[in-house]
Amino acid sequence: MAHTNVIRRPIRAVRDVISARGRLHLETEPIPSAVRGVRRQVRAWLADAHVGGDDAENLVLIVSELTSNAIEASPLPPPSVPVDLMLSAEAGVVTVEVVDGGAGFAFAAEDVRLPAAQAERGRGLAIVQDLCGNLSVHRRHGYTHVRCEYAPSV
Repeated sequence: MAHTNVIRRPIRAVRDVISARGRLHLETEPIPSAVRGVRRQVRAWLADAHVGGDDAENLVLIVSELTSNAIEASPLPPPSVPVDLMLSAEAGVVTVEVVDGGAGFAFAAEDVRLPAAQAERGRGLAIVQDLCGNLSVHRRHGYTHVRCEYAPSV
């Protein structure tokens, strides 16, 4: 799952893309339309890393949910702090990290639950935790850091 070249190019709402040696770093505007570009970049990175099928779809879902949450939590109006997304693949595990300038929230992994069936929102962290099993949220230096690890099937 390693890349041999470095790619750095701006795309629409995604400000910057850096991809090198099993790592992907995206910096994006905190606007909802950016999520589509993020998903596209992550799919391309996963394809280059030979991650496909259910694992690729699960990782795209994880990234989409965490990025959407970060964008929603980001302070407005622009210009605001970009949302940073980092993926790395090492020893058979893909680590996903999302950092935003939002106010953060109280988080305890054991408290993550699906909302009521009629609720239109609130499933993101529960989905991510279910897929990853390892989810952490920390507030540091004015930023919210969300991190999870996904172990692709063999």
